[in-house]
Amino acid sequence: MKTKMKMRDWREMGADRLKGRVQKLVGELRLLRESVYFGKEKNHAQIRQLKREVARVKTALRELK
Repeated sequence: MKTKMKMRDWREMGADRLKGRVQKLVGELRLLRESVYFGKEKNHAQIRQLKREVARVKTALRELK
């Protein structure tokens, strides 16, 4: 997983980029859940990290409105 962005970085992005980022992260989360379920991935902590990052991006998106 890539390095975590700071909340101020998310706030500086435009709404379109944030929406795209949310879609990308949700897709990554779905794939990671499948990998863990089928035993390909052993690191369950990545799921929690991705869920938190999705929440951060959604929060920044909501603050723009």
